[in-house]
Amino acid sequence: MDTIPARALYMTALEATNSDVATATASFWFPVTSAATIVNAAARLRAAIAAQLVWTPIAIVSQRLMV
Repeated sequence: MDTIPARALYMTALEATNSDVATATASFWFPVTSAATIVNAAARLRAAIAAQLVWTPIAIVSQRLMV
């Protein structure tokens, strides 16, 4: 149950970053393969950080309650 908010935030950040970075890479005239790599890397990085901001505190509280 504690991963549902983190997953929702991950997917939201992933999709938002995909569209933002795709627009930015198009203006710099990157080749298609390079642009796709940049978009995927940036989107996954931003999404992972956003999800960890939710998941880590929940996991810490959950682990401390188990002890």
